[in-house]
Amino acid sequence: RVLVMVPSTRIREDWENRLWQYRDRLDITIDLYNRSFLRRNDTPPDYYDYLLFDEAQHAQAANCSKTLQYFTPKYLVGLTATPERLDHKKLEDIFGHYETKMTLKEAIDRDVIANIRCYRLLSNIDLSMVRYNGRDYNYADLEKTLIVESRNELIVATLKKYFFPREHFFKQGIIFCVNVNHCRKLEKLMRNAGFSAGAVDGSNPRNDQIFEQYAEKKIQFLISCQLISEGWDSPQTEVVVMARPTLSKVLYTQQIGRGVRKYPGKECLYVIDVVDNYEGKLTPMNFNALFRLSRYSDFMGVKNNDHDYLSILGLSETEIAMQEIDILTFEEKYQGYLSSEQAARELFIGTATLMNWYRKDNSISSLKL
Repeated sequence: RVLVMVPSTRIREDWENRLWQYRDRLDITIDLYNRSFLRRNDTPPDYYDYLLFDEAQHAQAANCSKTLQYFTPKYLVGLTATPERLDHKKLEDIFGHYETKMTLKEAIDRDVIANIRCYRLLSNIDLSMVRYNGRDYNYADLEKTLIVESRNELIVATLKKYFFPREHFFKQGIIFCVNVNHCRKLEKLMRNAGFSAGAVDGSNPRNDQIFEQYAEKKIQFLISCQLISEGWDSPQTEVVVMARPTLSKVLYTQQIGRGVRKYPGKECLYVIDVVDNYEGKLTPMNFNALFRLSRYSDFMGVKNNDHDYLSILGLSETEIAMQEIDILTFEEKYQGYLSSEQAARELFIGTATLMNWYRKDNSISSLKL
């Protein structure tokens, strides 16, 4: 007996398609996290021989961990490409320790996934006043700062220059946005520019229809606000546009991961990093930081053993200029520092007490943001 736990109906449908051929030999249940949690008391703890938890980075969530603690399968397997959690809880506490690990770069070098090439699209938007909510950028501030016509038009103009369909050239892609409003505005601009595009979000009743049209190559670009950040599978995707800055390595990796699967005729995944001006310490996650690349060139790839992509996209050597960039992320640069909450716990005092100390003598802080 097999239980597969999944976070969404779309991922459940994907597993159903993968496992239907084994139905005659295995008793397979594919269920959402919360349904598994609610139904656990109706099932003996040792009922399942094999429990598979998809998107295992969610296993430490309260209901999920209770479900996994209840069942006692012979085999417990967690699947994830992004094991890091923002709260730093360890997945090994649930799934045990393992030694085998493959980075994105190693997967590319071994030809397990497609090569990735990145284009750095510089905007003139100032992000220095966008607040930090403890995990990522403040959504309200991002909406106010980023959803402006000039930035959206820059994205559309870049896509039109390099990825507009022509004979024997049709590359599909995803644009990740801040919110629904951002999605709808970009969808309108993309259509006005002559692209076939569809916005998918939690409030759109046409999502399934748009996904189907994308799968059938009737739509070139999907425009989404996190709806397809994890679990969604479409190997034909060749372009990912990061129009929503994030501090989260997990979210950034999940989003570019939508396009790394290999597919016939796919030479690589093209990532468009929309880079805004940010003078503060909280630098968004980006392609070079993810792969530890200290220098940048337009359309740079993780593997640069050929230059076929120049002619494919109609580029010239003058567009491949090299420049140095600061690849240090906030987490890497300040990993030895304690936040005020962490420091208060270390000192066995309340955060209010710590802040009172700071107000009286602000020299006790090593770094102020």
